Amino acid sequence: PDMGAAGAKAGAAMAGAGAALGGAMANIAGGPAKISHEGPGFPFKDLIMGGLGVVKSNLIPSALVNIGAILGSLLGGVVGLLIALEITSIARIIGMVAGLVGLLGALASLVFMPNYVRGVMEYQKSGTNLTIGTLLKFDKVVRHLICLIIGFVGGIPLGLLAFAFYIMLENDEVGPGDALKAALAYAKRNIVPMILLVVVLAVVMAIPMIISGVLGIIPVAGPLVSAILGAVVFAVIAPAMGVAHYLAYDLKRAEIKAVAAEDGIQI
Repeated sequence: PDMGAAGAKAGAAMAGAGAALGGAMANIAGGPAKISHEGPGFPFKDLIMGGLGVVKSNLIPSALVNIGAILGSLLGGVVGLLIALEITSIARIIGMVAGLVGLLGALASLVFMPNYVRGVMEYQKSGTNLTIGTLLKFDKVVRHLICLIIGFVGGIPLGLLAFAFYIMLENDEVGPGDALKAALAYAKRNIVPMILLVVVLAVVMAIPMIISGVLGIIPVAGPLVSAILGAVVFAVIAPAMGVAHYLAYDLKRAEIKAVAAEDGIQI
């Protein structure tokens, strides 16, 4: 295979992806999301556009949350390209580096993610932009790890109790039990909307990932092209859908507190 031709294809793909992303983001309003909705259910389009707007205005911190996945994806794409070009010795070395980077990135995300969500909460309240420093706060590491565990546990049953993560994160006096019970109090009254929320956001994430997988079958440069799109998904789409999920909680916060109080739970 011709390495020059493969490089040209990869370069063209990167330029095309950058232009497409820039064009799409240019049409999205930045700034704190302003969403209003009456009645049951969630305004999915407003949540998704709101999430994209928050990420647009805080792009670097948003991308850094998934830095391990981004670099791992790109390095994996390089490995695929090198294998296609039969340069296997270098591919093996980069493959090991990609694994290490992915592991370190995953560990960093345990610190970054709760701080990022707290930063989004503050951004929604005051319009104060997130910075790299927002992600590098260690004063509540233990509680944040507990919040992540509760969020993971709450997300297992179709995301029905996932709001427990936000309840704990913004209320330091609320323990895991009350957070899960409050999330359950809301979820059992809104089972279908909660399931739809997870499904819709997952579909938005899945579509570009499927496209990425299809692009991966392009001869020689396919793995790298696929990896570039995957990195874009981790840098922009993934954090935007995470913000959209938080905005859904933010939209229903008063209702969640009310139904929790009905069940004797104070948050």
